[in-house]
Amino acid sequence: FSVHSNERLFLRDFVGCVAGTSGGRLAQWLQPGSRVDPSKCHVLYSRDDLRCGWPAIITVLTCDQYSDVVNVPNMKVEVKALPIDKKELGDSDAGRKMRRVSQADPLTFGGLPPPPLHHPYEHTIKDKMCFHSITAMKAYQNYSFEELRYTSPPVKRSSENMLVRPNGDGSYSATWTPASIGCYSIVVNIDGYELEEMFKVEVKEPPQGLTPPSQNVAKKYPSLPPVKRRKFVAKNSAGLRIRTLPSLQSDQIGIVPVNGTVSFTDEV
Repeated sequence: FSVHSNERLFLRDFVGCVAGTSGGRLAQWLQPGSRVDPSKCHVLYSRDDLRCGWPAIITVLTCDQYSDVVNVPNMKVEVKALPIDKKELGDSDAGRKMRRVSQADPLTFGGLPPPPLHHPYEHTIKDKMCFHSITAMKAYQNYSFEELRYTSPPVKRSSENMLVRPNGDGSYSATWTPASIGCYSIVVNIDGYELEEMFKVEVKEPPQGLTPPSQNVAKKYPSLPPVKRRKFVAKNSAGLRIRTLPSLQSDQIGIVPVNGTVSFTDEV
């Protein structure tokens, strides 16, 4: 019985329920019950809401092999955003931008070598005056701001994990507040299986003068202690008499006027 025989490969595909194989099709036919199929799941979001520093909601719909929404308790759903280049987004003008080359043209910096970037920034003291401009440093005094900005390495963006909460109806809401502008690829992982479809989005600058939109998230307020104050409200009354004992024969120790407030420690 060969390890690479057709029977052994069929059994491996059957046990693993590998899609697109005869063994996987037989396994799916033998268990027609509803189950989550990552290839049928959907990711919903609004491209206009993706602004830097603005909270956005990304909804994940878990569906079964029949494309129906199904709810599975205790299922783990992870959503994260991976930074990508502009050219990977597929824009028409992405290819028009020139890429930075590792070796600069001899005339790029007026015949000078590229500026050394290993010198840390520090203020410069000259003629009893303090200069905070980086071009006043001896290492960069022959270069302009544009030349230094051109040769400086781009700031690397890190991946951002989102907070995912189940809604109990087969949908999951992922909250994402982008930390920087640029292009991202949204990766969804459902119980260890990543969705085959990649969702590429672009985060833009927020409009000037507008406040970030608020999220419709129900806030849980702590339970407040019971109010131990009462107000005496009455008409045609001279006030509420206070006695030492709950009896009309007991001594009167005070009186609460109309619209007066009484505070107590324990209610009998």
